[in-house]
Amino acid sequence: MSNSQLQYGVIDLELQQGTVSSYERSLIYIDESKAEKKIVELSGGVELENQLSAVSKTSAVKDLTPAYVPVVKEEKLQLLPVWKVTLIDGSVLTLN
Repeated sequence: MSNSQLQYGVIDLELQQGTVSSYERSLIYIDESKAEKKIVELSGGVELENQLSAVSKTSAVKDLTPAYVPVVKEEKLQLLPVWKVTLIDGSVLTLN
């Protein structure tokens, strides 16, 4: 998932009558040798059920998927793990 300020990993492709008229993609690359990795756990169980029940009061939940949200902190790119919730009405929310 991306945010409006940082379009990391997003490809924007526009078609006109089956022909590509516009193509944009992120130009941020990660140097694997400098990457710092750590294991984190997303919320689950009762905590996640409570969050989902609060969200589903406005619209039913259609899909729940683990995802990453890119954030730049101190000139470093961080990928924060979140739950991506897609509602029946088509809106998408994140839970962390």
